[in-house]
Amino acid sequence: MWYSKEKGHQSKENKILDTINGDSSSEQAESLFLRAKKILFSVAHSVQNLISKKSFTYISLILLFLITAGVAANQLYLPSLINLIESANSVASPNSFNEEHHREIEKALFAKNEEKSLENISDAEYSRSLVLLILEDWRKRWSAKDLKGFMYFYHPDFPDRKIFQNNKKRIFRKAKYIRITLKNISSRVENNQILTSFSQVYQSKSFSDTATKELHWKQTDQGWKIIEEKIVNSSVAKQEKK
Repeated sequence: MWYSKEKGHQSKENKILDTINGDSSSEQAESLFLRAKKILFSVAHSVQNLISKKSFTYISLILLFLITAGVAANQLYLPSLINLIESANSVASPNSFNEEHHREIEKALFAKNEEKSLENISDAEYSRSLVLLILEDWRKRWSAKDLKGFMYFYHPDFPDRKIFQNNKKRIFRKAKYIRITLKNISSRVENNQILTSFSQVYQSKSFSDTATKELHWKQTDQGWKIIEEKIVNSSVAKQEKK
């Protein structure tokens, strides 16, 4: 009799423990279900651009069925399923895939555009900055009255080159000093030649002049040389009487 009461008491305790364990398992399964549901929606958003709409619907239904079946059967397969979904999410993430894909496309387009640009750019375009540096040397040689250095910048086919040289030689000998200032310098390319334009201020003891000038530079084996020189307009401030 005592044994029967004791056994009945233990049976009630076991039922209570089973109920508690059951509730705990249900809460755990429900928590896992909610976690899996969140991950599922994350995966759905990630893979929707990588698979067709029909395949996406089938996969979603299968995953929902497996999760529901796992919770109903109170199985331990759900954590493994969650790990599987997380792994798939990290592998199939379209963000990393798209970024890498876009980088490859940008590299290919940049290389193609660069190659096309190089084909279209002439030697003159490449040399515009170089000619501007040469122009500064031309100014310095002129200011220094260095006839040989000054004439070095002129093309062999420069019009009336010999007469031009003799005229500069006479001026250099006569002038006590020459100051040349260039302002508003610009350059452009025309017919594979480089045109530099600027405002030129010429000053010496006996003569002052401000002019807008253009120099046409042509490439030779010795570098870029002046093939043509134009004075667009000139304003003589003072000139010595002969």
